[in-house]
Amino acid sequence: MTRIARYLGYAVLFGSTVKIDGRYERFAQGAFSDADLPAAMLPIKFNDHGPNARTIGEARTFQDDVGLGFYANVRPEWSSFIRAKGFTKASIMFSDPTVKADFDLGARRETIVKAKLIHIAICGDEAIYQDSLVWRLDDHAAMLRGKNRDLVSNWAKGAAAAIKRLQARRSAAPKNKAGLEAIFEVHRPEIERIRAVARSNPAAMASAVWGHLGFSKAADKFFGKVR
Repeated sequence: MTRIARYLGYAVLFGSTVKIDGRYERFAQGAFSDADLPAAMLPIKFNDHGPNARTIGEARTFQDDVGLGFYANVRPEWSSFIRAKGFTKASIMFSDPTVKADFDLGARRETIVKAKLIHIAICGDEAIYQDSLVWRLDDHAAMLRGKNRDLVSNWAKGAAAAIKRLQARRSAAPKNKAGLEAIFEVHRPEIERIRAVARSNPAAMASAVWGHLGFSKAADKFFGKVR
């Protein structure tokens, strides 16, 4: 069985301003209202947003105080291309933006306060948001020692916090308490493993997050979509 390649990253850092066609653009914190676990999985594209862009995997997303984080399963044949080209950036396709405009920088600046994600693309230095960052799960330890270590460390914290929010939403449904307890009981070993990993090994946290989505899927079937 061929193993998938797993990638982590921030597709957008909130508050980061870029210049596009003579205007400025940035995303406000929490702009992607449907991005947090257990939102539907997003397609991962290869270096393009066009209609013929190749889908190379799928991702789960979360938001924290830093930006839009994601965790992706990428088909191994595409992972070799990503590595060969040295792609470490991400770009997003989105729709239905709600925008607030100002001219504080001497030109129009659009702050996107709400948008719907369509897909994420893994790409190179042509990315509009240059402070986006993508890395392989098996490079996590090295990234923690590099110049992006603070961002990489924050990713693990943000992913752990997203899981806690998911658990809190589930527990806030008292009429389904018996069903919730039954689901947790079935998945208790997995949940305890996630908690232990989060405390002892941030690099392995990503694998735990992905494994936890099995629990999320089972819970979704019971409760329906919870926001």
